[in-house]
Amino acid sequence: MSADTGAREPSARRARGILYGPRAGRSRANERSKAELAGPGAKLHVGGERSFGFERKRLTMQKTLGPLSLILLLAGCGNNGPNIPPELRELIDPGAFSSGATVDNLCFSGWRSPRAAGFDPKAFDAEPVCFDDFFSDPDARVLMVNTAAIWCEACEVEWGGTGSQPKLEDEVQKREADGLRLLGTLFQDADRQPATRDNLAAWARTFDIAAPFVLDPDFRMGVFADPLLQPFNMIIDTRTRTVITQTNGNQPAILFAEIDRALGERN
Repeated sequence: MSADTGAREPSARRARGILYGPRAGRSRANERSKAELAGPGAKLHVGGERSFGFERKRLTMQKTLGPLSLILLLAGCGNNGPNIPPELRELIDPGAFSSGATVDNLCFSGWRSPRAAGFDPKAFDAEPVCFDDFFSDPDARVLMVNTAAIWCEACEVEWGGTGSQPKLEDEVQKREADGLRLLGTLFQDADRQPATRDNLAAWARTFDIAAPFVLDPDFRMGVFADPLLQPFNMIIDTRTRTVITQTNGNQPAILFAEIDRALGERN
């Protein structure tokens, strides 16, 4: 992990992120990183539990997902990636939008190139960043939309990588020539309040993000994602604007096996 976040190497369960619940934002690592990722002048509301209009789901899957995580980890050890049974896929792909559903255009404030903008929170692109930007890209085949929150340790691991896990953006860059595109979103701060421009700038700077990265304080991605199950990744066919698959938690072996399969079918 980058030293800027102050985060320690998380446990395997927290790094996967699937079991995140209401107490997820109380870890010592998040307490240490709160001031950095909150950004200058940001107001923190201790104990905030905004739900963004969504009924908070009871995580009744927790007892199932404990052993399931081991199954999925073992499934990812093969050379050709995991072969996930349909009944297990339902648990890791619980989104409201099933595969094949058409995605409407969504637009966000942020940067198309955070690094080029110097991670300046006052220098957002004049035009919003939209799904249609990727759908109209003639070289794009698959769009991965990622949601993250500052309270989420697994999101930090996904973006920052570890000794054994490459950074999310590094994995995407390996596949850019094959048509993979990435759109990152940030929706909450360390206390589960709506993310701010300063939060976005601090996160992008900490993980040196070059891909399009945007602010989602109203959690518009909540149409697809559960705010408690983070990180969330949605894979979209850019030509048909349809959902290919969705995954919850930091599960890179599963995520990129699905992406490689999708790219192979579309090239």
